[in-house]
Amino acid sequence: MSATIAQLLIDIRAVHYYDTEPFRFTSGVLSPVYVDCRKLISFPKERNIIIATALETISSMPGGLPDIIAGGETAGIPYAAFIADRLQLPMIYVRKKSKEFGRKFRIEGILEKGARVLLVEDLIFDSQSKLSFAQAIRDAGGVIDSTLVVFEYGQSHARTQLAAAGLKLLSLATWEDLLTLTVGSGLFSDSQANIVRNFLADPAGWLAKLDAVTLPRDEHP
Repeated sequence: MSATIAQLLIDIRAVHYYDTEPFRFTSGVLSPVYVDCRKLISFPKERNIIIATALETISSMPGGLPDIIAGGETAGIPYAAFIADRLQLPMIYVRKKSKEFGRKFRIEGILEKGARVLLVEDLIFDSQSKLSFAQAIRDAGGVIDSTLVVFEYGQSHARTQLAAAGLKLLSLATWEDLLTLTVGSGLFSDSQANIVRNFLADPAGWLAKLDAVTLPRDEHP
């Protein structure tokens, strides 16, 4: 199903290539490409395929279904809600930091100590936000050993860091799936695809060379 999901992202025009300025990720990394998984929530048919695939993935997890589905602020919240509703499981969401008013909670909803939690997010480039969300869940007494994302950029160090923290990464599609389709469909030229590969292989190195190269412009805004 990973190729099907990659095609869905292309069909709804969620795959964007650098035009005049690189995209800046939350982590501060500059990228020639951006996959907008948030856009999926506006497409019921495509969204249903994504959620159905997520449910199949979750159902095959060792140990059975989790007790609670958690969404990370903000992009993970709708996916967590869709999944929790389909499975008829409780849901919580985790803030990036504790709110500064009211009860000043970082986790919204009810998390019983010892409850098994699955963290759901839209995508992953590096591991930092996932590690932070997982630590907040553990600090509140939850048990978490997996996180599920719709799309993975495929950075090996992210999986390594998650594994070191006791977290398994489950992803529904990756850039490997997307690149085959973007080139085959004409969405990306061969030169654009090579730039994406260079970026994914060495984001810092790509940035260092950014001023020294002229990148092909996005012909499909």
